[in-house]
Amino acid sequence: MKVIKYMFPVLALSLTAASAAEPTVRVYPVPSVSNLELGLTGGSYNGLGGQAYIGMRNLAGPIGARLSASYGRNSGGFDESADYPLFGSIGQMKATGLVTATSSRSTTVGLDATYNLGYVADNIDTTVYGGLRYGTFNSRLEMDSAYTDYSSSAFGLGAGVEAGYKINSNLSITGNLGADYYFNGGDVTASSSDGSRNMLAASSADFVNRPGMLVKAGVGIKYLF
Repeated sequence: MKVIKYMFPVLALSLTAASAAEPTVRVYPVPSVSNLELGLTGGSYNGLGGQAYIGMRNLAGPIGARLSASYGRNSGGFDESADYPLFGSIGQMKATGLVTATSSRSTTVGLDATYNLGYVADNIDTTVYGGLRYGTFNSRLEMDSAYTDYSSSAFGLGAGVEAGYKINSNLSITGNLGADYYFNGGDVTASSSDGSRNMLAASSADFVNRPGMLVKAGVGIKYLF
């Protein structure tokens, strides 16, 4: 009985010492489903803008799929040295005050295949992606209270890399860098504030900047379900 009486204190002290000597290891719990991902980033997307996406990881090993949409806006949109019908160049029109402002905006949709490279450092995983793009582009030319919108669209290809730093098993802070290339679009639609609408051939709309190569970069968050 005396042996049993002193056994429990000795055992308790032994377990306490063992746990103190054991190195601390940070273990993230594994969620019940970890393939569905939602992401949101902000940064440079043909101007200041953002991107949202939904994807499925590991559909076939490390290969997955992702659907994305991005929006960007800037104060450009035109080649100011190119000739504008009847008025010279847009740069000259700005200098004389005939043109008061220019702007552009773009919306792009992408469908990508993704490849999960795994962890390249502690808590940092990396994914590369590439696929199809469809973009719509609008450049606005303002003359006092009147304006004209020049709209076009084009298909393209895109690729990039995303790195995520794990906050916990579901949430990551992400950084994204990629590039899109758009093929030559067709006609340009000119829509004026007075309700008129005209179709311009691509060759007669050289003053409208339609992107070929676009570099995109952003930071944001990603959540795994």
